[in-house]
Amino acid sequence: MRLATANRGASVRRKVLWVQAFFLVKFIYSINIFFIAIGYLAAEKNSVTTVFSPPRCN
Repeated sequence: MRLATANRGASVRRKVLWVQAFFLVKFIYSINIFFIAIGYLAAEKNSVTTVFSPPRCN
């Protein structure tokens, strides 16, 4: 009986670690998407033509 309890505790601990890892990855992806969205908003303000246009020769 003692062995079954120990195995169950390890199993629960393993599941908890998987859930924590899943939410950590989810959190990192949400931060990544946030910065991508900020990049798109900044690109809308400065249009691509003005950012990448060659310098003018007078």
